[in-house]
Amino acid sequence: ANDDRALEMVRAGLGITVVPASYRQNGVANPILTGFDLERRLCVIWGEDAGGVRQAALPVIAAIRTQFGG
Repeated sequence: ANDDRALEMVRAGLGITVVPASYRQNGVANPILTGFDLERRLCVIWGEDAGGVRQAALPVIAAIRTQFGG
């Protein structure tokens, strides 16, 4: 939601923002930044009683770690 809000402000000409390269939208320039060492933390959460969800999430978490490290 905050990324969407920031991109809407950029689209309206009110500023700039930094988002992941995968976060592209029409009407907004997305130049690649080199030498820019910035990290973004991702979290996966589930309820305490959602054991099935946790088991289903494990392959997704493994794929994210393989792709992005962590």
